[in-house]
Amino acid sequence: MGGLIPAIIQEQKTGRVLMMAWMNRESLQRTIETKLCTYWSRSRQKFWVKGETSGHM
Repeated sequence: MGGLIPAIIQEQKTGRVLMMAWMNRESLQRTIETKLCTYWSRSRQKFWVKGETSGHM
């Protein structure tokens, strides 16, 4: 997978899985620094922030 790890996003209270996305070392570092979940898009080959285009953050 080229250094990618699965990132499982869950609802805090229920533990229900909301989505699965991919992260690499840099997207994890960006998430820690910005406090915004940043993932790696395998299809577009670029970073994306959850809710950035939809507004659902």
